[in-house]
Amino acid sequence: MSIIKRLFRKVSPSTINEAPVLEGLQKILARNHPVDHKVNAYSKILVYTFEPLGLYAWRESIIARALQLRGGKVSIFQCDIPLAANDMDNQVAGSFFADNLEKSIAFYSDCGFDVLLLSEYLTNEIKADLKYKAEHLPLENLKSLEYRDINVGLYALNSTVRHFLMPQPEFENELFVAKFREYVYSCLLITEGTYQLLLKSRPDKVFTSHGIYISWSPVFYLCRKLNIPVDVYGGSYRANTLRVYRNEPAAPFPLALWPKYKDVHLGVKENEILDKYIPGRKDNRNDSIKLFSDERSSSDVFDFIRNEKAKGHVVFCLFTNIAWDGFMFKEKTVFRDMFEWITKNIQYFSNHGSYSLIIKAHPAENARETNTPEKYRVSSIIPEQLPSNIYFCKPDENVKPFDLYPMIDVGLIHISTVAIEMALEDIPVLTSGANGHYSNKGFTIDPQTEDEYFEYVEKLGKRELSFTPDKEAARRYMYFRFFKEAIPFEPLSLNGWAVKSLNINSCSDLLPGKFKGLDTICEGILNDGEYSYDWTIHE
Repeated sequence: MSIIKRLFRKVSPSTINEAPVLEGLQKILARNHPVDHKVNAYSKILVYTFEPLGLYAWRESIIARALQLRGGKVSIFQCDIPLAANDMDNQVAGSFFADNLEKSIAFYSDCGFDVLLLSEYLTNEIKADLKYKAEHLPLENLKSLEYRDINVGLYALNSTVRHFLMPQPEFENELFVAKFREYVYSCLLITEGTYQLLLKSRPDKVFTSHGIYISWSPVFYLCRKLNIPVDVYGGSYRANTLRVYRNEPAAPFPLALWPKYKDVHLGVKENEILDKYIPGRKDNRNDSIKLFSDERSSSDVFDFIRNEKAKGHVVFCLFTNIAWDGFMFKEKTVFRDMFEWITKNIQYFSNHGSYSLIIKAHPAENARETNTPEKYRVSSIIPEQLPSNIYFCKPDENVKPFDLYPMIDVGLIHISTVAIEMALEDIPVLTSGANGHYSNKGFTIDPQTEDEYFEYVEKLGKRELSFTPDKEAARRYMYFRFFKEAIPFEPLSLNGWAVKSLNINSCSDLLPGKFKGLDTICEGILNDGEYSYDWTIHE
């Protein structure tokens, strides 16, 4: 049985169909192909891959082989210790870690990579000492625990919130505290092992994913402390595209190249590309994640809007996010969290019946990939009896935002990208003050305090404030985030996050000139090339 088949022998239903697609990957990435020994700005590249299975591994192994073919001396860093971590806890890989790790290492070795293992940089004495810290330090100390000069307590906290899919830490919850301590221990191990590895191997650059949560935060921040360049990639909004950032984590939305392009006006071709793409946002047909079914909505929200409009009311629509997704904005937001923002809006509109509010739950709350627990869904804070001027639109009502835009007067958002879409529809957008990635760019109203937020609500509700979004700025920003920084990853085609097809037949397909997106990524890693893509040339 081939390594690819064995790798997928026990995988989850979401990835089991990838096995035949990737059957030939090991052979394609075989080491007996000619290598260009040209001199690059960065020679020794460490590719940090955390998961033994999954889309990360396939992307990273392809990129690593492409770097080799361009003269890079590539090593693969592999976590070979069963750890409490989001990737291990939330995916099937965790239950058969040891079995697949051996095959994962064999796969990378057979492809010609030097494989560096976390366990090689951790002694039993160190592991025992770190375990004692995680289990016995007072909880207050753990929350802000620093180790090797990086904030492992914060990374563990972010990861624990993500594990339970909750909006805020629950330190009174014994299960939360137990998992938090587990994550602190994992983060300490990853931090110490990575620190020793970086000191001994001294790569010229590290290439990794995310830069957030305990799986990736330690390597990112250690690289920054040790002045080792680190390039971080993540999935982009549009299908089959990646974003790559230099010395910035992939969340919550890095600045990246925006300062360079923020004043660059779109040309005819850029506007044509954007005009072609925007209608597809309605059903996400060109995006990485499809949030709505093709069925017609059976919601009563449209009747509600018509009735409120007939009364002469200004209709506000509040668009929520998934509760846990906004936790990393906790230090910047005007409100404590999204739930407080929603609750205070309900209170305000309950006392101001002369204008109306729709609260639209995010459709991903009950999506298979996120499946937010009931107690952390927006519905958990919605009163059973709402006043007649407030309507709660549930996530399963299949109401597409684009169907609401022509009917509503004001958009209220936390960190949702619908802010850009509403600005393009000339709808005033009031943010919660969370400083989302699109805030303070000319097409949203951004309050600095809670009082200021509700002053804006009142003025908008009484039609005393006239705000016209800067549509040109919104279009420039949308083009930047959805196209300019979105680099196609041509070797794989995806259906959502599952591999649909492998688009390479031999290792020569990974050489320069075949795939412009792959070329952009490799040139960025090896020579600090710009992580941007010109869709007007290559579309």
